Amino acid sequence: MAETPIESRLHIPSRTTPTWEVELLISGAVVFALLQAMAPLEQAFIKGIAIAAVPWDGFVLFGYVYGKLVLSILVGTFILHIAARAAWVALVGAASVFPAGPQWQNLSGGPIARRLTESLCGDLDAAVERADNRAALVFAYGILAAQFSIAIFLLSMLVIGVSVIFHPFGWAQPAIFITLGLLIGPMLLAALLDKLFGKRLTEGGWGERALRFTLRSSQLWTLGRLTVPLMPLIITNVGGKRGNWVMVGVIYLAMAVTFVDITIGLNGAAWIRGESLPEPSRRDGTSSSHYASERSEISRYASTPYLPDRLVEGPYLRLMLPYVAEQHDPELAEHCAPARDAGSADDSATTKPQRWAAQRLQAERTLNCFVERFAIRLNDRPLKGLQGQRARDPFSDQDGVLVMIDVRDLPPGMHQLELRRSARQDSGLVMGRDREEDRDLIKFWR
Repeated sequence: MAETPIESRLHIPSRTTPTWEVELLISGAVVFALLQAMAPLEQAFIKGIAIAAVPWDGFVLFGYVYGKLVLSILVGTFILHIAARAAWVALVGAASVFPAGPQWQNLSGGPIARRLTESLCGDLDAAVERADNRAALVFAYGILAAQFSIAIFLLSMLVIGVSVIFHPFGWAQPAIFITLGLLIGPMLLAALLDKLFGKRLTEGGWGERALRFTLRSSQLWTLGRLTVPLMPLIITNVGGKRGNWVMVGVIYLAMAVTFVDITIGLNGAAWIRGESLPEPSRRDGTSSSHYASERSEISRYASTPYLPDRLVEGPYLRLMLPYVAEQHDPELAEHCAPARDAGSADDSATTKPQRWAAQRLQAERTLNCFVERFAIRLNDRPLKGLQGQRARDPFSDQDGVLVMIDVRDLPPGMHQLELRRSARQDSGLVMGRDREEDRDLIKFWR
């Protein structure tokens, strides 16, 4: 019997989704680029959240969360799509090798198992078509979830922008709820009235026009048009509520994965490594953020004072005090203004050298006042007369003040520095900030 020609055996089914080649090209090319984009996003967030002033920290936080959410959705979509397309390719390839389909008489086992397997397999062409449709829907659902997330992100940025405007008046949080109510409330009310009474309203009447205007406006300011026509095309064909639940499930699953990843990155996975030992703390000298050689990416741009290493060699101890404008400027304005005024009070400095000398004196007094605000103690002994120098840390490129402490007289063994920690303002959006004055304890060895 003549063998089936190769060309006919490798023929793609006629009902195959026409975009399968483009889908594979996009998934294969973009997934690796998106994976590479995760690291720059993490870096931007770590640096931005450390220096962002209230109330701008909300833009940094939500930009990071939704950016990571969209990236996670797209990466997951493309990986699942590649896997689904691989399953389809395998099925098409196997069907081309064995065009007659399964030979059930050759299947080992009992008749019940054989009948069950045959019923599960069904028609081979139908199975190939289902695999093709499944891969296409995975791709479409992922893109739709990403569109939804982008729409939510842009809406969140709008709400945070309103809170920034009203923050100086102390109305930031009420402004958030009022803005959300004004944006979403009319849309929900109009949708409810349309469902209950839409059929009774005369087309072109004032009631129908009012509902249509409200729904159209809501689509505009909630950015619902980003998902049209992909969303109605999928949901109306998948099956009404089931399509909606699948869409909501995809988004919430991606949110859950994103927040778990962020939580582990920020706080560590204590539930994995165990909780028998005490957690590292800045208060008891066990935090690795106090040492440049041990600082992780998440603490790289933090305002935590730090030493180069736990072991100090040489006659001087190098203490870096990071400068964060949002945290330190209010204190400098309140407590160091007299020092600045004293440095600029001499109006008799008319020549350039005299003015330069006055400016240097003013800068020195401000830096020394900045250092004094930390109330540095060495082995419970207050250190007076410490001088600071502006410096930029080569490890993190962080701006700050460098203090050199004389430790020549310290005996070998463990010693500790104690520093005052000032509170940061709280916008109500970023959690985990120092909202009360506290102390930093830094242990080191000679």
